[in-house]
Amino acid sequence: KVLTNLAGLEGIGSLNGYLTIGQNWELEDLSGLQNLVSIASNFSFFDNYKLLNFNALTKLNSIGGGLYLNNNYLLSDCDIFPICDLLKHQSDVFVENNAPGCATAAEIESQCGGTPVEVTVQVDFDCLPGNPDLLVPNAQVRLDAPLQMALRPTGTDGVARFGYLDNGPFAVSLPQFPTNLWGVCQDSIQIVPGAPGDTLKTAILVYPFDPCPELTLDLALPTNFRGCLVNSDIMVSVRNTGAVLAEGVKIAVVLPPVLDLLSTDPPLSVQNGDTLVFAIGDLKFFESAALQIKVKTSCDTFLQGQTLCVETFAVMDNACPDVSPTPSEIKLSALCIGDSLVRFTLKNIGESPTQGLHQYTIIKNAYIIATNGFSLDAQDSLNVDLPADGATFRMEATKYNNGALTAVALENCSELTPGLVNAFWPDEGGPEYDIDCSQVIGSFDPNQKNAVPTGIGAEGLIAANRPLQYTIDFQNTGTDTAFRVLLRDVLPASLDLNTFRPGIASHPYSWEIRGQVLDVLFSPIALPDSNVNEPGSRGFFSFDIGQKTDLPDGTNIQNTASIIFDFNPPIVTNTVRHTIGQLTVRVDAPQQHSGIWEVWGNPTRDVATFRAREFVGGEKRFELYDAAGRLVRAVQFSEQSFEFQRALLPGGLYFFKIGDTHGRAFTGKIVVSD
Repeated sequence: KVLTNLAGLEGIGSLNGYLTIGQNWELEDLSGLQNLVSIASNFSFFDNYKLLNFNALTKLNSIGGGLYLNNNYLLSDCDIFPICDLLKHQSDVFVENNAPGCATAAEIESQCGGTPVEVTVQVDFDCLPGNPDLLVPNAQVRLDAPLQMALRPTGTDGVARFGYLDNGPFAVSLPQFPTNLWGVCQDSIQIVPGAPGDTLKTAILVYPFDPCPELTLDLALPTNFRGCLVNSDIMVSVRNTGAVLAEGVKIAVVLPPVLDLLSTDPPLSVQNGDTLVFAIGDLKFFESAALQIKVKTSCDTFLQGQTLCVETFAVMDNACPDVSPTPSEIKLSALCIGDSLVRFTLKNIGESPTQGLHQYTIIKNAYIIATNGFSLDAQDSLNVDLPADGATFRMEATKYNNGALTAVALENCSELTPGLVNAFWPDEGGPEYDIDCSQVIGSFDPNQKNAVPTGIGAEGLIAANRPLQYTIDFQNTGTDTAFRVLLRDVLPASLDLNTFRPGIASHPYSWEIRGQVLDVLFSPIALPDSNVNEPGSRGFFSFDIGQKTDLPDGTNIQNTASIIFDFNPPIVTNTVRHTIGQLTVRVDAPQQHSGIWEVWGNPTRDVATFRAREFVGGEKRFELYDAAGRLVRAVQFSEQSFEFQRALLPGGLYFFKIGDTHGRAFTGKIVVSD
């Protein structure tokens, strides 16, 4: 027997759990639930093919959990009060494959009697409204209210549009302004709604600090390169984020020699070895251009497991001259010499000597094996040689006098330890430069989520305060063309939504963030199924997002996405996991400076004393690491001895390091006993 209504349930006034009604193919209305007042948890309706509306729920005023409405093919009337109220503050929302009016959460919002809000972002040189032709596209606008947060970009008309569901004051702002070249006239604008239903319109004004062009570059590689029988697309986008026309823009792309060039769009202007140069022409302010390069891996080289990196940078004819003296700047390079030697080179490419503390750190696979200080005059270089043993080596070094870092990695010197190049943060340089790396692998899940850096080990150990670049790959493996693809990603609370920046995608798309939920919509897309056109059946979307500031060690960041083709059930991707932490420091390697210091009182219950055996000038730094390699204490001192106080440290084995301004390091173990 099938249900056509819910007669007999009239006695239900409230539910302490959730309400789920699904797979009732003949259910036409909800008669029987007219006395239902509240639901403590989720509100879920699915596969009710003849359900028309929620009109019977006249007394329902509260839904405490998420909203799930899918595959109710005739359901078009969803704007009852508790659903509209839930949409104001609940990020756990899934609305798909219902009739028009209830097909998406946005459609329900539009029926809820909310207030339309239009925010125009425009340029004004004196912070007075005017110059309406100078509109800013793709500027991220944030709407904040006590029960609602939304983040959307402006369109080509410079307008971001919202549906405001409350009736109290709210604020709008530009979370990614000011920039290097742009200021914002107001940090935020407070708005008090007027008559219900009236469209609220406001403008946020930005102004240029300097009349200069600025090129911002994005590079996208396939998540993985494949064998030589599979073609891969490399995509580059450049945008003039400056205040004036960028003239004569050119993009250079440096390919590794094991990638064979198949085609380019637009046509190649110049090729010099592995460097491809494309003439883009002039770009108006906030105008973009894109290029696509089709490649495959060489068939005469065994590349399985190796990581291939592509560099790209943009230049223009009318860059603003830098009249200030060029400070010191450290550039790193790495070279495998004869499969027996790994050579890192640090070069000061600036016009001034390094100032302040500069140091480099060498990482072998997943362990720090050396940390030393250095100083370089302008244009001077320093080589650091290591025996090659098949490990993946990485150097991180102070780049500028302000302490910013740069990095370079090298794998496959003598033999291959795969998968570690992308485990750490990439050095992407300034806005006009980008570098991406992808590993050569065999088969993989076509619907997946990946991140760079991948992190170290099963926990995905990464450094704090470094951005993450996520990529969501999808493929239509069905039996017909997909005309709509929705990517839904509930972003972890440990990520800073204000730093979200959409990257390159395979097809045109729109996006928005509501609460913590990122929705990316490809519609129309006309994605063929893999049986008809396997290469054309694939797509992807990438984005960058920063961590919240100074996340403590041990913080977990987990991210999973859902992929919905047309109105089918969602495909859930793998979960990408990261943990904030620090690398283990190996202190058991042979030491070059073991005779400089001695330790008195090891093992210790309370105090141990480190004494210099010879005079050591300048500031010294004592660092203590626990058995997991986490830094637990760091102290600067200038004397010829250092007294280590146990304080509240638990008993156990610890590792110490004393570094000095000459770049020397003394390391060892200390046991704290109870």
